[in-house]
Amino acid sequence: YLIDPKRGVDYAWARRLPQLKTGIIDDQAEALATLQRLVEEMDERYEAIAAEGCRNIDHFNRKVDAKRRMPRIVIFFDEVANWMQDDQFKSVVDGLINKIATKARAAGFHLFMIYQRADNQVMTMQLRTNLGNKLILRLGDEGSSKIALGDKGAERLLGKGHLIGKLGSDEQIYMQVPFIGDDEVDELAEAVIATWPKGSS
Repeated sequence: YLIDPKRGVDYAWARRLPQLKTGIIDDQAEALATLQRLVEEMDERYEAIAAEGCRNIDHFNRKVDAKRRMPRIVIFFDEVANWMQDDQFKSVVDGLINKIATKARAAGFHLFMIYQRADNQVMTMQLRTNLGNKLILRLGDEGSSKIALGDKGAERLLGKGHLIGKLGSDEQIYMQVPFIGDDEVDELAEAVIATWPKGSS
């Protein structure tokens, strides 16, 4: 699932991907309905996993027959701050996102929240705590770094894809993202489409 308030203009290449079941979600009401439905599905998965006496989705999928196996679900929410400035939307969605963030992994859900700026009102303390892994590009000042990263350091990054990460611990890891041009993105998308098994859902 890909939620993007900017009408998906940065993700034209993704519209053709067979893994993207609903197209790009660019409507606020549709995004809310999708997150509500995903929370319900997550709870249903936990019931099924518990009924089989399993610990998580991997254990469940090893135990049951092929027809009952659960696929993993990946959710990208880009430009989060754009809609979170709407208090009515935020009051509902903040709770849904926190539920997914706290219970997602064992049920096979993977949530990616993409922010353009560090903002205490949008990146609430509870959400920052629940989203364990963080990848941060260069920020303008130390205060923004402390909000996004939980520590200073992101304000000293070099830019141009230089980033700092915290992956499951407080240790800071420095990385460099390679540049990928528009043509290369399209080529990668076509490669994914070509390798996707025909008739798969």
